[in-house]
Amino acid sequence: MIIINLGFPKTSTTNLQTNFYPKLNDIKYFGRNYKEKNSELFTELEEYIENRRKFSNMELENLIQNFKNYCNKNKKILISQENWITSYQTNNLTNKMEIVNWEVKLKNLLFILDKINIPYKFFFIQRDLKTSIRSFYVTLNDRIRLLFGEKFLSFNFFLDHIHKKKNGYKDLLLLLDTFNLKKITKVISKDKIQLFYYVDLLNNKEKFINDLSNYLGIKINKNLINKLSTFTRATKKNKKKSYQFETQNRLFNLLKFLIPNFLIKKFNFLLEFNLIRFFLFKKIEVKKEYDILEKIINEYF
Repeated sequence: MIIINLGFPKTSTTNLQTNFYPKLNDIKYFGRNYKEKNSELFTELEEYIENRRKFSNMELENLIQNFKNYCNKNKKILISQENWITSYQTNNLTNKMEIVNWEVKLKNLLFILDKINIPYKFFFIQRDLKTSIRSFYVTLNDRIRLLFGEKFLSFNFFLDHIHKKKNGYKDLLLLLDTFNLKKITKVISKDKIQLFYYVDLLNNKEKFINDLSNYLGIKINKNLINKLSTFTRATKKNKKKSYQFETQNRLFNLLKFLIPNFLIKKFNFLLEFNLIRFFLFKKIEVKKEYDILEKIINEYF
């Protein structure tokens, strides 16, 4: 049995992948891990699913066979990778930002799963949509800047472009679609999806562990309950409790233009000082309430 946690992003996935999933007994964790280097097989599987490189027929056959052999050696496998429903990513060959529709990734994943002919199912951890979308937007701010330009670092401008269906709005909507179960279930059958809730992970950890234990079909050591309280890569907030991020200002861009790249890298440590950051970066706030976000959710979700 293969059990796949596809996210959602901003639901403690990094912490689970690093500090919780690898410590479970009676199930083999085969997924993203920030503390250890991922296996070559997992990296190759990612490259295929995320369209990061082209596979010849022979390379694809080898990947399928190697993955099938790995799965046959383990009774249960747990995979976690939220990037498989994220559409903005870096191209490994050009090192430039690109858009690969999450739907393409899911179809690539299902192709592999159907080829190896081993039972599989999925689960998601769900958080309220408005918070998830705002937090994810902040996390991906640099990708958004590189793909669409500086103007789209205004969340209101980003949302207005979607709401008014301006040119290219479908590419922007892909960020929100990361959390769109209605669209996801058009690719993955509903009967293969189980939902867990982020509010339980935060406030009712014992229930979360019991529910997950029953779903995975394993006994989870209750000592791991403390691992759920670790916050890893949490989205930054300002004093008003709104999400906030920093982006390069004109002075920073001017320095990048005037100073050779190898010299800039040598002085990266200076960016740790608040005074330096004050002059080189501007802070952008993503507030709690956007009426336009409510309208978009009502239309598409």
